[in-house]
Amino acid sequence: MKRRELITLIGGAAAWPLAAHAQQAAMPVIGFLGSGSPDTFAHTIAAFRQSLKEAGFVEGQNMAIEYRWAEGHYDRLPELAADLVRRQVTVIVATGGPGPALAAKAATATIPIVFTGGGDPVRNGLVTSLSRPGGNATGITPISGELEAKRLELLHELVPTAVAIGMLVNPNFPEAETQSRRVQNAALALGLQLHVQNASTEGDFDAAFATLIKQRIGALFVGNDAFFLSRREQLSALAARHSLPAMYFFREFVAVGGLISYAASITDGYRQAGVYAAKILKGVCCTVAAWARRAHDFAHADRPISAPLPTLRSCAASGTRGIKRRAFISLLGGAAAAPSLLWPLAARAQRPTIPVIGYLSARSPEDTPHLVEAFRRGLREAGFVEGQNVTVEYRWALGQQDRLPGLAADLVRRPVTVLVSTGGESAALAAKAATSTIPIAFIIGGDPVRLGLAASYNRPGGNATGINILTNSLEPKRLELLRELVPQASTIGALLDPSFPAYEGQLRDMRQAARALDLQVQELRASTDAEIDLAFETVARQRIAAVTVAAGPFFDTRRDKLVALAARHAVPTMYHFREFPAAGGLMSYGIDSRVTYRQIGVYAGGILKGEKPAELPILQPTKFELVINLKTAKTLGLKVPLTLQVAADEVIE
Repeated sequence: MKRRELITLIGGAAAWPLAAHAQQAAMPVIGFLGSGSPDTFAHTIAAFRQSLKEAGFVEGQNMAIEYRWAEGHYDRLPELAADLVRRQVTVIVATGGPGPALAAKAATATIPIVFTGGGDPVRNGLVTSLSRPGGNATGITPISGELEAKRLELLHELVPTAVAIGMLVNPNFPEAETQSRRVQNAALALGLQLHVQNASTEGDFDAAFATLIKQRIGALFVGNDAFFLSRREQLSALAARHSLPAMYFFREFVAVGGLISYAASITDGYRQAGVYAAKILKGVCCTVAAWARRAHDFAHADRPISAPLPTLRSCAASGTRGIKRRAFISLLGGAAAAPSLLWPLAARAQRPTIPVIGYLSARSPEDTPHLVEAFRRGLREAGFVEGQNVTVEYRWALGQQDRLPGLAADLVRRPVTVLVSTGGESAALAAKAATSTIPIAFIIGGDPVRLGLAASYNRPGGNATGINILTNSLEPKRLELLRELVPQASTIGALLDPSFPAYEGQLRDMRQAARALDLQVQELRASTDAEIDLAFETVARQRIAAVTVAAGPFFDTRRDKLVALAARHAVPTMYHFREFPAAGGLMSYGIDSRVTYRQIGVYAGGILKGEKPAELPILQPTKFELVINLKTAKTLGLKVPLTLQVAADEVIE
C-alpha cells in the first residue's frame, strides 16, 4: 500500500515552562507570527483555531491569540518576533516558511516555538539534532522545498514539448538559492533549459513574465514562497494571459485558476500546529513523530501523529482533480537478468556505427532484472534502444568485489564507448582505475569527491560522473527506525561486509548513532555465505534483539538468504532497499533504485550524444522511502506503531 510522506514534525524533548508571565494563568496567550497576510491565510487560520478548540482552547474564552503578519516582507519578521517576545506570550507559532521560525528563534531561547515550514531545521539552526531537537523549538515542516524536482518532472510530463522552462523565484526567500539549485539539477537530469527570473514585489511580476516570454519558454515553474502565495491570483492571471502552463506549490493556486500544483496540504499543517500549541499550553512535551514524513529528513521521537497525503492538483474542465502520487524524485536506475558472469549482448564484430556501453556491476543479473530494465528505459528516453542503435556488454561480479578490476579491464580492452558502473564504490573505483579516457557513469553510495572519482559535484572534471545515492550515510537513520519498531532492544546487531570500501564509515556512523540512542551495537562481519550463517548464529546465541544489514552489493546478491535467516531466527531486521521487504524481510529505508538506474541510463545516453562527464553534475536523491512488511511483523509478533505506518511509503500487507 503506497503512502505519501510530505509533512514532517520536529519535536522538542524538553519540558517547557507554561507560566503566563504577566498574564492571568487562566488566559494564556499564543503569539502567531506569519510571513504572509491574514486574508491569504484565512482558511488556514480557521484550521489552526479548530484544532485548538478540539484540544479545549477557545480563542477569547480561555486563550488569546496575538497575530503579527509580515505581509510578504521578510525583513519585518525580526521586529514582529521581538514584539511578541516583549508581550511575553506563552508560546510562539511561526508560520509561512523558514523566515518566521528563524526570526522567532533569534528573538527568544526560552519561550516555546512551534514552526511550520522551517525547511531543514538542523541546517537552519532551529534544532540541534534530528532525533533530539532540544532547545525551545519544535514543529511541522512540509517538505515542499524538497519537491521542486518532482514538480518539474510533472510539469515536463504535462508539457513534453517544452524544452525551455521559466522559473520564478523570490530572492528574499531564505532558501531561494537552494531552491533554484535543486530545480537546475532536476532540469539537467531531464534535459531541459532553465531560465530563472527574480521577483520580490508585485511590480516585478510583469517584467519577469515579459523577460521569460522573450526567452521563448514553453512552461513556467513558480518557486515556493509565502509572498507568491499571497499574490496567487495575480500570478495565475499572468500565466493565463501569456498562455503559459504553470506549476505551483500549493493547491490554493489551482483553486483560483492556476493549472497544477504538487505539495502537502497547507491547511493540515496549520491544523497540526494548533495541536502542538495546545499540547504546550497543557504542559505536555511535544516529542515528535514523523507525520506523513520523508523519513530521512527528521526523526521520530515518541508520539504518533497522522497526516494527509501529498496531492497533485490540476485544474481541468470538469473541476479540480487530486491525484495522489509518491513524492520522490531521485536520480537513479536499473539492470537485468541472465545467469552468467560475462553477459555479452552483441557479437564482438559489431558495425562501428553502433556504440557499445560496458555495464559493470558488483551485483548479479538474478537480483537486478528490474534495475536493468530501468536502465534500458533511461536509454530509450535518451533515444537509444539496445540491439537497434546501441549495444550493451554486461559484466557481473556476483557480489565478489575482487573480480571487478579484471572485469573492468576486459571492457576497456573491448573497447567500449562508455562505462556504466553500478553496485557501489568498488565497481566505480575499478572502472576509474582501468581507464582515464573512456567516459564513466557510476552509481555509488558514498562521497565521490572523497573517493577520488570526481573533483567536485557540480563540475566533476576527468572522465567520471554519476549518482551518489547516499545509501551509506543513511545507516544511522535505519538504526533509529529499527529502534522505534523494537524499543525494548538494548543491543542491535550490525551486519557489515568488511571487504566493502565504505565499511569503516558505516560502522563509525552506526556507533555514533547508537550512542545517541543509548544502544549497544554488536558488529557482525560477513563477506562470504558461511560468515553470514555464523553471524546469525551469533545473533541467536547472544539473544540480540534486532539486526540492521548495512548497504553493500554482496548483501544485495544474498537477499533471499538474509531474509530466510532472519525469519528462521525470528529476529527483526532492517535493510537498505525495498527489494528485501518485498521478498519477505521486515523493513527497509533507502532510495527507489529503479529511479536511479533509469537516470544513469539517461546519463549514459547523453554521453553517447557527446556530453562530457567532466561537465555533467553528480546527482543525489532528494527522496527516500520507508517500506514495512506488516505480514512479516505479525509473524515476528511485532506491533508496528501507527506513526511508522503513517510514515511508510509502502506497507506490504
